[in-house]
Amino acid sequence: MSCRLVSIALLLWAVMGCAATSEKMAMSPPKKPEPSPELKKLDRMVGRWSETVQLVSPKPEQPASTSAEGSKEMQTTFAAASKIEWTLGNVFLKAEGWYEMGDDAKVNFVEYWTWDAKAKKYRSWFFNEWGEFAQGTATASADGNTFTMRGSSTLADGSTKRSHGSLILVNNDTMEWTMTMTGPMGKMTIKGVSKRQK
Repeated sequence: MSCRLVSIALLLWAVMGCAATSEKMAMSPPKKPEPSPELKKLDRMVGRWSETVQLVSPKPEQPASTSAEGSKEMQTTFAAASKIEWTLGNVFLKAEGWYEMGDDAKVNFVEYWTWDAKAKKYRSWFFNEWGEFAQGTATASADGNTFTMRGSSTLADGSTKRSHGSLILVNNDTMEWTMTMTGPMGKMTIKGVSKRQK
């Protein structure tokens, strides 16, 4: 709420400043900037997706043959789903969906991407219902098929983790990605495949 009020105040300040520069200058309303052409590289992500996520490392420490009776094997494959669409005048890409966390737990999330014209990078913000929030940056290859990502997040208990990875737009219906995270539980690498739902 405070950020929204600051944004409105700055806009009014800019308009009033322009008007005060010269009494002869006719005051005109501010014009909405055109979306950056760099945002076009994100168009192929728009749609509904189903995802399969696999834990690459660490590997399960105990093979099934030596697990204690009645114990569960470590889950290494997870499901996820998302809907990705443009919002706020087509300058933010919004992803909303859920992903599994093991033991039948599903976590809902929302994520936003946009283009930072000053930094010449994409910026992202992520939030989930477990209280985690994150921000990151990404750069795209010249052909727009590969995105290299870095980020950091804060968990509900105040602990933090860092992440880096890549996302590849294989074709219009398939995305593949990998992500390595370092945090309170050590280092973990996951990979995923997203398939467009038609």
